[in-house]
Amino acid sequence: MTRVLLLPGVLVLAAVAGLWGQTTELVVKVTSPVEAERLAASGLLVTGAPPQMHVFVSQAQHWEVLRRLDLPMTVLHEDLTAFYQSRLTQPSSRNGITPAVGQGSMGGYFTYTEIISAMDDLQQQFPNIVKTRETLGQSWENRPIYAWKISDNPTVDENEPEVLIDGGHHANEPVSVCSAVWCAQQLCEGYGVDEVMTALVDTREIYIVPIVNPDGYVFNEMTNPLGGGAWRKNRTPDPSGSFGVDPNRNYGYMWGFNNNGSSSDPTSATYRGLAPFSEPCTLVMKTFAETRNFSLGITQHAWGDLVLIPQNYGAFTPVQPLRDAYEGLTADMNRLAPRYRCDYQWRSLGYFANGTCQDWWYGGLYGGQQMWSFVIELGNGQDGFWPASSRIVPICEDGFAYQTYLLCAAGSSPRIDDIAVTEASGGTIANAWEPGETLDIVATVANIGTQSADFTVTVEATSAQVTVINGSAPLGTIAGAAAISTSNAGIPLRVDIDASAVVGQTICFDVIVTTANGAPARQTVSRVVGRPYMTSLSDDFETSNGGWTVGFAGDTVTSNADGLWTQVDPTGTSLGLLAFNPEDDHTPGGNRCWVTGDDPVNLFYGAADVDGTTTLVSPVFDVAQIQDPHITFWYWFISEDQQDWMDFWLSNDGGVTWVLLGDVRGLLNDWTLADFCVEDYLPRTDAMMLRIRVQDVGWQHAVEAAFDDFTISGAAGTLNLTPSAAPAIGTAMTLAIDASPFPSTGYFLGAAFGASSGIQTDLGLVPLDPDPLFWLTPQLPSIFSGFAGTLDTQGFGSAMIVLPNDPQLVGLPFVVSGVIGNSSLLGIAGGRRLTIQ
Repeated sequence: MTRVLLLPGVLVLAAVAGLWGQTTELVVKVTSPVEAERLAASGLLVTGAPPQMHVFVSQAQHWEVLRRLDLPMTVLHEDLTAFYQSRLTQPSSRNGITPAVGQGSMGGYFTYTEIISAMDDLQQQFPNIVKTRETLGQSWENRPIYAWKISDNPTVDENEPEVLIDGGHHANEPVSVCSAVWCAQQLCEGYGVDEVMTALVDTREIYIVPIVNPDGYVFNEMTNPLGGGAWRKNRTPDPSGSFGVDPNRNYGYMWGFNNNGSSSDPTSATYRGLAPFSEPCTLVMKTFAETRNFSLGITQHAWGDLVLIPQNYGAFTPVQPLRDAYEGLTADMNRLAPRYRCDYQWRSLGYFANGTCQDWWYGGLYGGQQMWSFVIELGNGQDGFWPASSRIVPICEDGFAYQTYLLCAAGSSPRIDDIAVTEASGGTIANAWEPGETLDIVATVANIGTQSADFTVTVEATSAQVTVINGSAPLGTIAGAAAISTSNAGIPLRVDIDASAVVGQTICFDVIVTTANGAPARQTVSRVVGRPYMTSLSDDFETSNGGWTVGFAGDTVTSNADGLWTQVDPTGTSLGLLAFNPEDDHTPGGNRCWVTGDDPVNLFYGAADVDGTTTLVSPVFDVAQIQDPHITFWYWFISEDQQDWMDFWLSNDGGVTWVLLGDVRGLLNDWTLADFCVEDYLPRTDAMMLRIRVQDVGWQHAVEAAFDDFTISGAAGTLNLTPSAAPAIGTAMTLAIDASPFPSTGYFLGAAFGASSGIQTDLGLVPLDPDPLFWLTPQLPSIFSGFAGTLDTQGFGSAMIVLPNDPQLVGLPFVVSGVIGNSSLLGIAGGRRLTIQ
C-alpha cells in the first residue's frame, strides 16, 4: 500500500510497522538540485531521477537521517522484499541451457551455482567458441569469481578488440546477472546463423563475468531463497561490527572524491571501504583487467532504463575528442527500439557516484582514457531491483540491443546513412524502375565504431528480376570515433532489371557494407516495377497550418505556457550543452515548424515545456490510389524522465479508430526522420489521419517536442496504353487507355521522337522530349485525336493516330505517353515505343 508520511511521523511509522532490519522503499520529492545533492550526500541508497527519487531504508539510524532531511516523501513499499516476492513465480518447466534465463530457482533468477551451471552448459554446447571457465580469483568468503571467453578461437589470444561484460556488482540486482548470461547465450546460439552474431564472435574477444560479488549474492540466496533479497554490498566484516562494502564504490579512480557519490559510513549501502580496491572482488577485477587489453567494457546494474557514459564522480564530460565520440554513440543508441535514455549519470539522475567501475575503466585503467566504458541500468522503476519473473527475459532482450551495439562499436562498425539509386539507362519514366532499366547505387556510410578500418559496399539481388552488374566497391578507410562519412560515388554499384519484370510487382536488393574488423550493415531497397515514385503531399508548415489541428480526447494542456502545440519560428533553449527546444526548424532555408510551446522571452530550458498531454492531429488524406504509400516527417523530442513520451498514431477511417505506429522517449533532441509504410499497419484508404501526442507524466520534468516537413509518397498508379495494331502508313491506329483505378478522371497524351526527359503539363510530367513532334501533336487533331479528355466511369478511354500515307515515314520511331489526374498527379504511362511500318 502506498502511504504518505507526514514528517516527523517517519520514526513513528518505522516503530509501529516494525521496520527495523527490513528494507522500505520511499519516494522522496525534491524540488531543486540542492535538495537532490543533499539526498545523495545522506549516505542512503538513492535511485531514480529528480523530482521523484527512490530511497531505500533498512536501519534505524537511516530513518533518523531521512527525518533530518525534512523532505516530502511517500512510502511505496513498507516491506520491499515481500513486495518483490509477491511478483516472483517458480518455473514450472525448464528448457535450453541448464537452467535457462528466467528459469532459475529464485523466482526465475539464478542461484550462484546455477549461474556457473548455465555458463558451463553453454561452453559444453559450443566448445569451439566458448573457452572453459577461468578462475580470476576469490571473494572474501573464498568463492571463485569466474570469466568465460567467447570468440572464434577462444583458446588463442588473437589481435582482436577485447570486450568485458559484467554483472552482479550489487547483490540485489540479479537481472544484471541474467543479462550477462543472456548475452552469452545469444552470441553462441546466433553463431553461424545470424550474420551479426557470427561476425562479432569472429572479430571480438568477449569476456563474460556474470557475478562480480558472489558473497552478497549468496547471502540473499540464503536469507531469501525464493528471491527478493535486499542485500546490496559484499559481506566483508567491518571493525565497527557492520558488514559489507559497495563494490561499485571501491574502485581506485576518484575513490572517496566526496561524500555525495559514496559514503564513509560502514552502515551505508554505498560504503566505499577503507581504501581503493580494499575488497577482494574489486581487486580481482582490477588484476584481471590489467592483464588484458580491453577496448570496451559494459557493466550492468538495475534499474533506470539507462545507458550511462563517463564520468560519474562529478558533472564532468570525457576529454575531447572522446566527448564528441561518446556523445555520438549515445545519440545513436537513443534511437534503438528499447528507448533507454543514453546520457551522463549526473544529467540523467541528478546525483553522482565515485569509485565506480565505469569511471576506473575510463580514467584509471591503462593510464586512463584507453578503454571505452558504459553502464546499462536494466529495467524501469516499476521493475525495481527484482523485476517480476515474467519481465526477466524481456529486460534481457532490451539490454542485448545495447550490448550488441556496443560490441559492434568496440572495433569498427559501419552505419548506412543513405542509399541513392539513380536510373542510368533504359527507362522512359522519370523516377520509376522499369523493365530493362539499369540502376546505379551509391551508399553513404559512417563508422560508428571506435577503431578505424577499411570498408567495402556490395549489392545482393534478392529478387529474381534483378541482375547484379557491378556488385562491389571499396569505400576506403573510415576513421573510428569520428563524425565522418564517405560514399562510393566514384564507383557506383550497378544492377539491371530484367526486361520480363512485371509492372506492378515489387523487386528488392540488399546493400551491404562490410569490414574485416566488425559486423556488417545491411539495408533492403525495394520498389514497385514500372511505377513512378512521387510525393503526393508535402507540407513544410512555413505558411498555413495545412489543416492540422491541436487537441484530442484526453488532452490536459490548454495553453502555450504548458506546452500546447503551436506553429512558430522556434526559440531555442538549453541546459548547459543539452538542447531542449530547437532553435531552428528542419526545412532548409525555412523558419517555422510545430513545437510544444514557445516562449521567445524566457529562455529557461523548462519555459513553455509540456506539463500534461498535448496532441497534434492531421487533416484527412487520401492514399487509396497510391501503391506502397509512405508517411515521412521529422521530429524532435527530449525529456528529463524516461516515463515521458512522444507517440505517433495512424487511422484509416477518418479518426474513428487508431493504431500505434511507435513512440520515442529520452534524448532525441535533434531532428530525426520517421518513415512509416502505411500498409505495414493498416490498409490504405481515402480517409487516413495521423496524430502526434506528447505526454509529461511527472511533475517538474522538462519535456519538449517538435514536428516538421510532413510528406506522403509512393508509387503512382499506371496509365496503360495498348495499340490496336502496329502503326502503318495510310492506316488508323487506336490506343486503348486503361486506368481502371481512376474512373471519370482527366487524362493527357503526347507523342514525341524521344523520351529521355519530360514535359510539364497541368496534370503532371509526361516522359517525352520537347521536340517538334510533341509541339505539333495538339495542333494536328486530324492525326492525333482523343489525346486529351476524361476517362469513362470504368476508367477506360481511347485515342487514335491517323498515319499519313507517306512512304518517307516508314521506319520512323516515336513514343506515346501520358498522365491522368485532377487536382494532383495520380498516374503516369510508360513511354510506348512505336515504329511506323
